[in-house]
Amino acid sequence: REGRNVWADGNTLTFVYEGKAESVEICCGFQESLTRLPDSNVWTLSKTIENLSKAVVGYFFVPDGEFPQADFEVWRGSEAPPEPETLEPSPGRIFERTIKSEILGEDRLVFVYLPPDYEALKLLGLPVVYLADGASWDFANYVEPLIRRGELPPFIMIGILPGDYLGDPNEEYNRSLDLRAQEYVPSVNYERFKLHERFLLEEVLPWSEENFGASNNRDERIVGGFSNGGVFAAAMGLKNPNVFGYALPFSPGDNPVVETDISNVNTKFYLTVGELDEKRFVDATKNLADTLSQNNITNVFEARVAGHDNVMWREEFVKAMLWVFEN
Repeated sequence: REGRNVWADGNTLTFVYEGKAESVEICCGFQESLTRLPDSNVWTLSKTIENLSKAVVGYFFVPDGEFPQADFEVWRGSEAPPEPETLEPSPGRIFERTIKSEILGEDRLVFVYLPPDYEALKLLGLPVVYLADGASWDFANYVEPLIRRGELPPFIMIGILPGDYLGDPNEEYNRSLDLRAQEYVPSVNYERFKLHERFLLEEVLPWSEENFGASNNRDERIVGGFSNGGVFAAAMGLKNPNVFGYALPFSPGDNPVVETDISNVNTKFYLTVGELDEKRFVDATKNLADTLSQNNITNVFEARVAGHDNVMWREEFVKAMLWVFEN
């Protein structure tokens, strides 16, 4: 037995949930339904995975649509990258703020991470990572120990939450009603995408620089995100090479190159995707890496034995930031 709810047998990984429910799903590296064993409250899902020993899988169970409050559990194969050290930032260095956006015509929530010794360093202008989906909250515990040990220099993270889903959550998903998709993916609603780009460039960047001493040097500005947020990060790096020195698109599922001339882009890219992800995410990430290489744009492409997985994104963010500060 390996973990409370997971067994591995060769290249087969079996998830088990026990409890009364009408339905049980697993989220979020894999998003699938479990099957109930006859005359029981036991639910199972088995997946055969090539190179399972190298896999990392973050998961939790969703009985009857009720998402848990706790973080992911993690199954890690014997040959997978080791679990990184994490450390919670001291109180007062990760918090939320609200930006009143005139461009969007509404308030937006922002998560701010400030590094150790911030007060002594803030007047110097610190490197800054702008993250889609408020991801500074997810990544802070992973970079904190490396900054404390001097393996990463101090930097700020600004995680920006997107717009809401305007449709009925009980009905079939409609992408045209999803403000997150419209703001992050240029092919969904280009006008809304452009508004959100202006919000980032004209409101978030100046706000971060004025209030927290974020650097205004393009070589010290990084933009990142995952899934739809990865599309946005890639688009920002391609459309604004004079603003962002680095872009970290993780598991983007769409083409970010819309109405953009990328022939003279000098932004550097770190891309990653899980090999077990849906085909469109794997293909879109690989195609983006190929497009960058064909245009002589510096990029690193990493494929992991993982799904559409927050655990993988957190671990790859650490690797990406080490790469950024080495380049």
